[in-house]
Amino acid sequence: MVFCRYFKEAGHCRYGALCKFAHCNNEDGDGASQGSQSPFKMTNRQIENWLQRQLQMPASDNIEELSSDYGLQTAYMIAEQRYLQPRLKDLLVRLFVKDEIRMSLLRHKTNKIYGVLVGSQVLLGLHVQLRDLQKPSAEDLKPYILLAEELQLRTENGWREVPLDALNSVIDELPDNPLKEELRGPNFRQISIIPSKEELFSQSQTELPINQVGRRYTSVIQYLGTHFQLLREDFVDDLRQGKRLGNSCHSIRLYSNVQLVGISCGNSGISYRISLCVENAKRIAWDSMKHLMFGSLLCITSDDFKSLSYLMVESSAAYFEAYSHLLKALQKPDMEYLPFLEHLMSIEPKVEVPTYLVSTPEKDLYNLECAFPEMKEELGRTSLRLLQEWPEWSCRLDNSQKLAVKSALTKKLALIQGPPGTGKTFVGLLITKILLANLRKKVLRYKNLKDLRPNSKADENANFEDDVCGPILVVCYTNHALDQFLEGIYSEETNLIRIGGQSKSNVLKRCHLKEILQMSKAANDISRRHTHAAYEARKRRMDLEQEILECIAILKSEFVTRELLRGVATEEQIERLFLDSEEAKTSKIVQIWLNLGNRKHAADQEVQITNPYEVLEDEIEQASIDTIANSIPEKDYEDENLLGTRQGSTNTRQMNYFYNVLGGPEVFESDDDSRWIPVQTKRRNLRASTQLDAAQQIGGHEDREQVQLHVFVDAPDVWLLTPQHRRMLHYYWLTEIKSNAQQKLTRLSKEYEEACKILQEVDREFQLTLLRRARVIGMTTTAAARNHDILRSLQPEIVIVEEAAEVLESHILACLTPATKHLILIGDHMQLRPSVAVHKLAVKHKLDVSLFERLVRSGVEHATLQTMKMDASLYRDLKDHASVTLYENIKGIKSNVFFFDHKEQERDFGGNKVNLVEARLAVELCMYLLNQGCYKHNDITILSMYNGQLKEIRAYLNQRIKEQADSFVFLENETFNENSIPRVSSVDDYQGEECDIIILSLVRTRVCVALSRARKGLYIFGNAELLARRSPLWNSAIESLRKTSSISTELILRCQNHPKVETRISKIQDFKQQLDCGHACPRRCHNVTHDMIICPKACWKVYDGCKHRCTRLCHGEKECPSCTIVVARQLPTCGHVQNMQCSISLEDVTCAHPCERILDCGHPCPKSCGKPCSIVCRKLVVKELPCRHSAKMPCFEDVSTYACTEPCGKILEKECQHVCKGTCGTCKQGTLHVACMQKCNRDLPCGHQCKTSCSIPCPPCTEACQNRCLHSRCRRKCGEPCQPCQELCTWNCPHYSCGLLCHEACVRPRCHKPCQFLLRKCGHRCLGLCWEPCPQKCRNCDPKTLDVIAQMTLDEFEESDRFVELLDCGHLFEADGLDRWMDMDEALEGTHAAPIAITLKKCPECKTPVRRTQRYANVVKKRLQQLEEVKKKVFGYERFYQANKMMEQQEYAGARASYLDAIRVNPGLLEAHLMMGRLMCCLSKFSEAVSHLELVLQNSSLYGVLSSIPDFHLKIDYCPLAGKQLFEQITSKASHSLAIKAMVQMASASASLKKFAAATHLCDAVLKDDPSNEDALQIKANAGKCVAYQVMQAIQTATGGGGRWYQCPNGHIYVEGECRRPTETSCCPDCHSKIGGTNHNPAQGNIHFDPSSSEF
Repeated sequence: MVFCRYFKEAGHCRYGALCKFAHCNNEDGDGASQGSQSPFKMTNRQIENWLQRQLQMPASDNIEELSSDYGLQTAYMIAEQRYLQPRLKDLLVRLFVKDEIRMSLLRHKTNKIYGVLVGSQVLLGLHVQLRDLQKPSAEDLKPYILLAEELQLRTENGWREVPLDALNSVIDELPDNPLKEELRGPNFRQISIIPSKEELFSQSQTELPINQVGRRYTSVIQYLGTHFQLLREDFVDDLRQGKRLGNSCHSIRLYSNVQLVGISCGNSGISYRISLCVENAKRIAWDSMKHLMFGSLLCITSDDFKSLSYLMVESSAAYFEAYSHLLKALQKPDMEYLPFLEHLMSIEPKVEVPTYLVSTPEKDLYNLECAFPEMKEELGRTSLRLLQEWPEWSCRLDNSQKLAVKSALTKKLALIQGPPGTGKTFVGLLITKILLANLRKKVLRYKNLKDLRPNSKADENANFEDDVCGPILVVCYTNHALDQFLEGIYSEETNLIRIGGQSKSNVLKRCHLKEILQMSKAANDISRRHTHAAYEARKRRMDLEQEILECIAILKSEFVTRELLRGVATEEQIERLFLDSEEAKTSKIVQIWLNLGNRKHAADQEVQITNPYEVLEDEIEQASIDTIANSIPEKDYEDENLLGTRQGSTNTRQMNYFYNVLGGPEVFESDDDSRWIPVQTKRRNLRASTQLDAAQQIGGHEDREQVQLHVFVDAPDVWLLTPQHRRMLHYYWLTEIKSNAQQKLTRLSKEYEEACKILQEVDREFQLTLLRRARVIGMTTTAAARNHDILRSLQPEIVIVEEAAEVLESHILACLTPATKHLILIGDHMQLRPSVAVHKLAVKHKLDVSLFERLVRSGVEHATLQTMKMDASLYRDLKDHASVTLYENIKGIKSNVFFFDHKEQERDFGGNKVNLVEARLAVELCMYLLNQGCYKHNDITILSMYNGQLKEIRAYLNQRIKEQADSFVFLENETFNENSIPRVSSVDDYQGEECDIIILSLVRTRVCVALSRARKGLYIFGNAELLARRSPLWNSAIESLRKTSSISTELILRCQNHPKVETRISKIQDFKQQLDCGHACPRRCHNVTHDMIICPKACWKVYDGCKHRCTRLCHGEKECPSCTIVVARQLPTCGHVQNMQCSISLEDVTCAHPCERILDCGHPCPKSCGKPCSIVCRKLVVKELPCRHSAKMPCFEDVSTYACTEPCGKILEKECQHVCKGTCGTCKQGTLHVACMQKCNRDLPCGHQCKTSCSIPCPPCTEACQNRCLHSRCRRKCGEPCQPCQELCTWNCPHYSCGLLCHEACVRPRCHKPCQFLLRKCGHRCLGLCWEPCPQKCRNCDPKTLDVIAQMTLDEFEESDRFVELLDCGHLFEADGLDRWMDMDEALEGTHAAPIAITLKKCPECKTPVRRTQRYANVVKKRLQQLEEVKKKVFGYERFYQANKMMEQQEYAGARASYLDAIRVNPGLLEAHLMMGRLMCCLSKFSEAVSHLELVLQNSSLYGVLSSIPDFHLKIDYCPLAGKQLFEQITSKASHSLAIKAMVQMASASASLKKFAAATHLCDAVLKDDPSNEDALQIKANAGKCVAYQVMQAIQTATGGGGRWYQCPNGHIYVEGECRRPTETSCCPDCHSKIGGTNHNPAQGNIHFDPSSSEF
């Protein structure tokens, strides 16, 4: 006998009685165990007795006996009875479904028992047994149902052996009773995911199943149904509670006044648009708050449909989008064929190897070089057999990590458990790299998404292709964890696709499915089949959308048209209504017809105007005609194909329309009884009505019933109908048209939905094509549930789940497909459990127990990581890594690990838990560490579990950072900016990351991953008593902390500069050491007392007399200054309100409000209210000026004194012919123009152009002088006089010669003899004159050379004619003609012709000045002499003007040099001599000044005054003329006024030379001509006093110093001799007034005179 190997090793065989090998425990093979009785053939009675005895046994005895060899053989013998009685079969079934046997955890024994039935005769005939039952009840069928479930669960192909069809048909025949549902199990696939109204409003509690933790499930239906119902209840309960509690419930959001306003055609089908009212909508941050998110479930209700204003409820605790996809996935039929059911349901502890490793002998040979490159050096190879014993080698992994890698690679269901910091993510990435480097598996490729049903015919034709690298499915619960895991894979394998749009990773940006889709479309990486299918689907959808829009337009129409009446009205009615006119296609003629018009009136209008319907614009002005079409939404141009109405136009018919569009029943009924609406018209009052209520306008309900529509419905001439009949007929037409359109719209909407589904299927098929090419696919659990159909088609055989302990079991089930062969779960159930929205589901129904935790707690094989690089006190059997002991201690704090225990209670803000005190303590500790100067901002991280707490911490941290930004001590190469802020993160977002210092804010009693995120320091803030009471894990952790004195209500800070100084912190204020003023000490560390520290904070004390606070720097106990806060106060004088400092008295305030009084001119006063009104009005007004221009000017200004600013624009005819650039005012209305500032451009005598302004006299030319002779060239500027050449003249020939100097006029005549030389270039005779430069032209060689004077060419002249070539330009002229041209001006001199311009003669052809041609030297020299005279005058005046400017600036040295230059060039410039005299007076050189002034007077008409002054001439060597210049050379005469000025200046110089008599004589001569000359009067008076003083001195000298001086009433002086006192009277010899006196008293008017006084 051959024994079954599996039965011998495991104690059971999945094939049961069908196994071809013997099931026996002893090797003798006798079929019985020792001490047991061998079975024998039993009768029916014996069988019945045995079965009855087994049914009455306790469960433990049943299992022991039935699992024995004897019991198994007995049961096998009974099961193999072909003709076993039905009653015995029923007893056998009841025995196998005893609850104790089904629910027992002794799986190895109970599996043996159920294996007996597989393939037995009893099981094969079970369907007959079921059909023979007579009127079975639910109790009768229940054992059979349970047996079928057990066999499906415990055997591989048990579902094929169980007659499920017969069982279902028998159950269907059962009458309705509560047990029917119990028998079949909860038919969760028929439960709607969206809750019904009855379910939400039900008061009874729904009985829910419990997640079987530590126990197995009896069937797949029970397993899936349990998680479906619990997951569904998790989001339904919030809505149910919200309905009961209303606004007091924080888990829901209410929106009032909800109205349906439109529908839209989108990519996913027909959708609806609503309007709603939100309280405090402006305060809601819609971008960050989770209000009305896509995928949220909204529940809309009304007040029994009495109005159309609805109330909408949104669940804020449960996000429906995530639930809906999971629930739909659980309802999929293929979920019954999930893999790993022996572990997921039956909790089988032993896990087998993946089937793909044993499919062929070499499949388990893996190359591990990608993970362990050191293997080759140590072992000499990098490949090994996974299923064999692994050799030992040194690697970077510890033993627990190495065992975890091996378990993951060799177990089809791998569980890797490890606390934070033990390298779970690192191990997971290592496993993924090994699989990618070695795995080759076959991927089933379906041709279409429709072929997804298991065991369908598509499997037979499926295309199996060898795929080198996957795809491997990576699933995480959060997007953050998924991005981290995929980034680790991306460094080794870039061929991966990330599904989902919530990724924040820049590394994975190009791996998103959307990006790959766009790149594939851009690269035309799409098959023709996909392209054609997508094109057809989109075209079909666009066509349907266009038809829907046309139907909407019909439903919105207010009046019938010719096209709409086709098929509704008769052809004759249509033709007569529209007047047989093809152009009459609008609805305006229908409006005329409805408004009592007649055919002739309409026809007349059509003749008179191009568009006959414009007549309505004269009849009705914006008539308010609301029809049923107005209830159909209007076009909303902000949305794609959105149909929306005007706000407020919704009515019950609109709602019926929207429901009928989808084919649903009309749930709203209208009882509207509105009538016609009166409107205003231009010429008369007309009444417009809605077609909806046209029938009511006829005369009420009674009249309406009396009118028979069929009488006139087919009337051929509709214009003959009465107004009532017209409206009724139009209403009938419009109703029929819209009814047909509504029916068509309903059909089109359904077709549009189908077209959208087809397009989505096509797009998904293309996505599936791209996914098959990837080696790794990553998605969240929600995305996996949403794309379950794609996963079924993709058939991923390997699934890796990160964060498996934080994921609900239903999330992982949605990631699995029947093709999954390898599942790797990585997590730590000792950290976070899955979060649920309903707490009672976690407590009572264990919904928060993950699949990972359930399997680990049930004893399923798993690997545990045991080495941690952080504090391992919270985990048993966990070791610290050696590197932990190498970290340095935290600076500034006594302990590296500390629990700050406090009793502050948290607050609930809209469902968010916030502990304000705890948040501020955490931030203050963070600020303290930053101020140590040892840590960067990225060395510290603050963690918390709640979003509300995170926001509070982040806000307070930003505030504190800004306060102390300038006082931070930064490390080297670190600067402060907006990013220099420590990270504040949630624990979920911080998984897999580490930081040197972690500050943890617990808020509540939750153990989290944050306990293991710190490398060097961990500081926890929380309520230790509450934590220890609620969590045993926290209790043990806190006890461990107490042993090391690492928990207290006081945190001890230790100064790193002064280690003996310790500070205890128990509250927030302790972080800030206070000064005597009460403020915190600004210094981090100091060795002086606080008395020596100046407080930099604001005072912030309350002022006396007001409620404001002092904002100045803190001043200790000193009294605060006056309050400077600006407040608004009312002034008592005028009643105005004005802003002022709080401490200012109202009596001292001047009202700054604008004055309200009106001035005499009518304008308001521009000053403030508290100031006197303005005398003049400065408001700008427009006035007309005397010049007839208008100007804006202040109101008070007189137009007669206002300078007009309009441009002058006149031509300066008398000056330069330029346009005047001045204004009307500056040019005195055109009578006196301003100076022209344009460029002069006049030709100067030298031939150059003037470059100064037009209004300035042309100055001397500044160009280089062009004068030259054969000896030299002038090096001066052109405007300066040239130095005459002193060489002998070189103009000589054999016939004549000149012996004078070069600059003198030659005395020889011009020679007319022909030249005797031959030309060098051609050898012909020269055509020039004797000893003149030979011309370059030849009579023979250049015959066409033109003479511009004679206008003849060379060949036209006589042979005897001679020619002259001008050396200055090279032009050639006939000698006689050129001579006459050059002598023309001399011939005109002395005649009465016009004045001849002083300029050089120029070439007749090119106008170049003639300077160098010696034949005309006399003409040139004469002109040059004239030019020199002009230069002298111009240059002299220029230097004269420069000297005057220097005189004004008192630059006497420069002025003297300039005056001398002017006199040297132009000795007759008498003005220069006058100014030279004044300059010499300023320099106190009065004698030289008199010389210059005398020269002026000598050349004036007043020279006779000088000759009459005796002894006036001075004997000095100074000469006012330069060099050899003589007085006879001065030919100019001084003007009378210039002579007067010279005489006054000369009188002043004479007085300075003490020639008072001459000075007085000169002044008398001036006063004779100009009696009012003040300068002469002043000089004369001073000179007279000086003369009198000289006389007095002479008298005193003659009298020996006696006498006393007196002054007569007219100021004349006289002396009293002898007694020096007046003793007698006399008469003044000058004025004959009374002088002297009597009795030593001066006469009246006479006074004593002191000769030594300053006045004298």
